Amino acid sequence: MNNMEINICPFCGEGHLIRSKKDVEYTYKGAKLLIAQPGLHCNKCEESILEPQDMASNRVDLQAFRARIDGLLEPKQIQKIRKQLRLAMNGVVSSSMRDKGMDYKMNFGVSVPKIKEIASQYEPSEALASLLWEQDVRELKIMATLLYPADAFTAEAANRWVSELKHLEIAEQLVANLLPKLPFAEVLATQWITDTREFVSVTGYLLLARLCTLGNQLTDSTAGLMVNAAASVVEEGLSRRQ
Repeated sequence: MNNMEINICPFCGEGHLIRSKKDVEYTYKGAKLLIAQPGLHCNKCEESILEPQDMASNRVDLQAFRARIDGLLEPKQIQKIRKQLRLAMNGVVSSSMRDKGMDYKMNFGVSVPKIKEIASQYEPSEALASLLWEQDVRELKIMATLLYPADAFTAEAANRWVSELKHLEIAEQLVANLLPKLPFAEVLATQWITDTREFVSVTGYLLLARLCTLGNQLTDSTAGLMVNAAASVVEEGLSRRQ
């Protein structure tokens, strides 16, 4: 089978899928935005196949567009928050964290109480929190966990955020500020503790511990699963970077 046969469009059976960018009109609340959408596009019927990296390529632009329509902050306006963080920056703390392996792309070294103080100046918002989370900046990710409305945080969003975790501190803040407020928190935690991805598993244990601390009564099945999973970790161990 040659490449031409492999790339035959599954929709029309005549054209071929070609990786390129195609102008696509995106509509949100009556407003329209033209975006250059990468993907596998048929040269005959104009149907497309979008892979995960294709859908992710315009995520920030689409979130900014929705934010503008909703009258919320957008990426350029995040500069205001960054300015507040720079004014509160602690270079010594930032350097110390970096030396200990906490390799954020950007870390202002701002204390968590100060981050909470800055976050309190903004209304909780799904769009704003999503924009903040997309930034690979320690303080902005922590602010995202503070500003995302719990009633809008879906299981799908929770799974995506946890799968993107790279630092224990962010996992701890996510558990402290947002996850316990979800009505399905225990269900997520039981799924995560058996996950082979380190930070997903660790977040599951942190969440179960947090639920217990808050006085939540875990089901017998959850308690049993936690004990068995913990015993497995003790026996096999976890590879920890920090």
